[in-house]
Amino acid sequence: MVSLVSRYLLLVVASVSFEKTVWNDQETKELLWFLKSVKAQAGNGSNFKESVFTPILPTLGPLKSAGPIKTAKMCKTEWTGVTTYSAIETYRQQSGLSWDPILGANICNKSTEKIILTMSYQLQAHTLMCLFKKTGWIFLQDMEGIMPFTAKGSHIF
Repeated sequence: MVSLVSRYLLLVVASVSFEKTVWNDQETKELLWFLKSVKAQAGNGSNFKESVFTPILPTLGPLKSAGPIKTAKMCKTEWTGVTTYSAIETYRQQSGLSWDPILGANICNKSTEKIILTMSYQLQAHTLMCLFKKTGWIFLQDMEGIMPFTAKGSHIF
């Protein structure tokens, strides 16, 4: 009997399909605005505990365009998944490379692209930067309001 029940439960669990979490721009923007207001609760490396995300959930509900209703765990995953900021900051700090909020890396042609990618070959994120050849990242300014400034080089005492 126990074997029969466990097989049934296994079939039920296997048949459940999990919806992929989909974030639209407005949901992400709301999440970032919220995190900016509670950035004092961020730990080392701007890591927020899962419980920090609970108050934003009612705000995100009406903004949902696809996927399941957001949970605190999904919000934390979205926050930790925003590695784009680090890639852009690393890119911006390279000598000779420019960044424009609207035009992104502003790579206009193949020869410019080759020069840029050659200059930034040491960046692990250069493939991510290819996404921003001609467009900026709409969340950069919001991220700058959350992420701590880290002194580097001769600015460290």
